[in-house]
Amino acid sequence: MNQKHFKFIDLFAGIGGLRMPFSDQGECVFTSEIDKYARKTYLANYRDDKFPINQDITKIDPEDVPNHDLLLAGFPCQPFSKAGKRQGFEDTEARGTLFFNIVDILRSKRPAMFLLENVATLRTQNKGQIFERLLDELGHKNRTLFDARNDIDYEVVSVTLNSRQFNVPQNRRRLFLLGLSRDVYPEDIRVQIKSLIKGLEKYEHVRTKLSDVLMDHPYTGELSDYVISKRLWSSHKRRKKENIKNGKGFGYSVVTKASAYTRTMSARYYKDGSEILVGIEGAHKNRCPRMLFPREVARLQGFPDSYIINKVSRTQIYKQFGNSVCVPIIKEISNIIIPYL
Repeated sequence: MNQKHFKFIDLFAGIGGLRMPFSDQGECVFTSEIDKYARKTYLANYRDDKFPINQDITKIDPEDVPNHDLLLAGFPCQPFSKAGKRQGFEDTEARGTLFFNIVDILRSKRPAMFLLENVATLRTQNKGQIFERLLDELGHKNRTLFDARNDIDYEVVSVTLNSRQFNVPQNRRRLFLLGLSRDVYPEDIRVQIKSLIKGLEKYEHVRTKLSDVLMDHPYTGELSDYVISKRLWSSHKRRKKENIKNGKGFGYSVVTKASAYTRTMSARYYKDGSEILVGIEGAHKNRCPRMLFPREVARLQGFPDSYIINKVSRTQIYKQFGNSVCVPIIKEISNIIIPYL
């Protein structure tokens, strides 16, 4: 049995995608996730927790969070996504201020590292001003004098990585922020880690294909429920034609096993499946396209088939995996940073 040689916490944990590659060698000592359906799936896969999942991070005193070496957080991206109102830190209604709960825990517990995940467009929000403020709050500027609020001192390296680079057939770009404590790591070690992390951006795209993800199923019985209606299919085609006419260029996307990759799957996929529809081949090729099966959704985020998809509604399954991370990316990051913990 592997001995756990570092401790970590999992904030805004979702269904545990960030946690997965760290669990073998590290001990998770605190988890927080507010969505009750995501918690069910999380607990179906991580039953060895000694601590109950905290439901609301805003009600936790940072001092009550156990000491840890690594903080993980896929903090809410609504304020920073293309689909949001782009109000950033001022968007309290869209949970933008939850970022500061992370900062408060960092200030209180001073872990050696943190790893944060968010949408790639966070870098350019408000002409980069939000990203600069975020780095400032994380203590990225090496100050000699600290005020009461900015008293943490992390050097932050950021990388934008695409799932396609890591043999996952999805065009999904995400931003990852790795924070290295200047109190723990001397400059030469920080330089080593930063160089290794930045090197991930140079990965060449692996030639992916949807046949590695899509399943063979007869389109009868329960599985036929995934085939969209003729009415919805007509609506998709009409809207795409209107969008092209208006110069928007957006609309549905149909893939097959021969496709190299899909568009980005979002948490809104459950609404109409427009970003990833699967064309029906063979004897049923004249039918309307279908939405992804639950296991295909999991595979499209790089989750192994051993991962338990909890018995929740299809809507919740699509939300959970759409909000999660590409596990092989996190695995590559973990391979770099675990030896330094």
